[in-house]
Amino acid sequence: MESSDKKPVLVVGSSNFDLMIQTERLPGPSETLPGGDYRAGPGGKGANQALGLLLLGSPVRFLSRVGNDHYGRQILAYLEEQGLDISHVSIDSTAPTGLALVTLDAMGTRTIVVAPGANATLSEEHVDDFLKEAPDGSVLVTQLEIPVPTVAHLLRLAKRNNLRTVLHASPAVTFPLALLRLVDVLVLNQSELHVISGRSAQHLETAREAADHLLAAGVGTVLVTMGTRGVLVAQRKGAWPPSMEEESRFVPGYKVNVKDGNVASSAFIAGFVHHLSAPGQCEDLRAAIRFGLATMAVSLGSPRGETSMATEQETREFLSSASSVVSLRPTKQGEKIQMMANRATSIRKRIIRMLFAARSGHPGGSLSIVELLTTLYFHTMVYNPKEPNWPHRDRLVLSKGHAAPALYSTLIEAGFLDPALEGELRKLGSPLQGHPDLKKCPGIDMSTGSLGQGLSAANGMALAARHNHGGYRVYVILGDGEVQEGQVWEAAMTAAHYGLDNLCAVVDYNALQIDGNISQVKSPIEPLADKWKAFGWYVLNVDGHDLVDLCAAFDRARELKGKPTMIVAHTIKGHGVSFMEGVIEYHGSTLSEDEVRRALRELEEEG
Repeated sequence: MESSDKKPVLVVGSSNFDLMIQTERLPGPSETLPGGDYRAGPGGKGANQALGLLLLGSPVRFLSRVGNDHYGRQILAYLEEQGLDISHVSIDSTAPTGLALVTLDAMGTRTIVVAPGANATLSEEHVDDFLKEAPDGSVLVTQLEIPVPTVAHLLRLAKRNNLRTVLHASPAVTFPLALLRLVDVLVLNQSELHVISGRSAQHLETAREAADHLLAAGVGTVLVTMGTRGVLVAQRKGAWPPSMEEESRFVPGYKVNVKDGNVASSAFIAGFVHHLSAPGQCEDLRAAIRFGLATMAVSLGSPRGETSMATEQETREFLSSASSVVSLRPTKQGEKIQMMANRATSIRKRIIRMLFAARSGHPGGSLSIVELLTTLYFHTMVYNPKEPNWPHRDRLVLSKGHAAPALYSTLIEAGFLDPALEGELRKLGSPLQGHPDLKKCPGIDMSTGSLGQGLSAANGMALAARHNHGGYRVYVILGDGEVQEGQVWEAAMTAAHYGLDNLCAVVDYNALQIDGNISQVKSPIEPLADKWKAFGWYVLNVDGHDLVDLCAAFDRARELKGKPTMIVAHTIKGHGVSFMEGVIEYHGSTLSEDEVRRALRELEEEG
């Protein structure tokens, strides 16, 4: 029953039966892999969002189609058991129930193939009947797992009937951009944004531009979901829902131990829409986003499959105890990560002091790799700071040599260098030159600075380790602007040719180089991950500022055999100092006394 003071949320979308299998890695073309556990049960974006809203306490009307088969009957029984009104979930006697085949690897990456079945028969006539008694001002939620012509008809009718519309643009299918003028809120992830906008969207910087392109097509608000990292916001002036806060365009998420990611996007949308449509709730875009992210966090932390969707009480309890970054991981791991976070803060503060003492250098690209270096030196690499030339040590090549202050600061933190050297950056005769020099500075494995050459050197080291049975691994950090260099791709082919599985490269993907956004300076490097895969590498995408994700990625790279591994680390230039984040002018600049005071004050508060 619908409460008299609550307008129902109208959900029009798919009902599928999901078959999910877990495996160590995703299979390649024509490859058969042994899998692990599997789960089968009701799903579909429409059904998941309807159930998510219901569990949060919203009255829901749901329009969908299933087949006259075993899967269809299971779905209907389950929805009714959960208390969802199924009077508008009709049975197609000629088409099977929609089926989704999900493969999930050890890193949480998934592939999904959907056979629409009866969902493809959801027609304009069904929509006409469903919207006949829709209350004025209600919120309508739909997705793209039903026919695009039906979605277009639905959006037109919704506008005519004064309904607020939320379109979850998933899966990414081609549809007329003219439809966007009928959409109040468009929700999509980065890969869907790339397909629908036709623009690069793998990084926060390029995603901003792609989202702005969709605003120009007429949509009111664009929300780009980036997993537990958070949500990128793009909004036209005066669009619904209003924002009560003048904040950054990015709303950070909540870090959780993911047990089931299959309902992530649906949980976010359910929480977001519930918050906006609840009686007496002030319409506020960012408050609704935060509620949606909290709902998603609680749902991700539950292993219950389609029943893992959070309740309102669970979400509010989570929010009452949550900060912008919440760890639900085991205590011992939490202690180690906190130790690493403290070291990262110490490294950042030292970078700022070093650059100020030198009155020159590269703050932005140094700050963006702090978590990478922290993970390598305090979790991953094997070395002895008292014996920096130990033959069996792991090697690191900082190919983006202009970020040397970050490496020097880390070497001081790790015990390779005397802390008294902090004030000697770029001084005549100092071991801490503007770019790393292995002949002058202990702990430096390769002199770098001329961009594009580091991966070639790392290849040689990895080949030597194999030839000499040295047992060590080689790591190399590349800049994203640097991978525009042709030599990088020659080295990439060489590493794959020799199957250098003792080599792990990392791209610091902050999307900014000295002359601006990387996609504007030269032809876009995206799709970056796909290019490295095409060159024969294993590829892992991570949040380059999430220490837990980085630890897992470097651990995984050590396990992978037969190929080199590339970690695409999505970072923010100048990360850790708010006024430097994403600002191109801090690629290379002299910091003023005031900037240093502000930066150190922020970092002290963080620490």
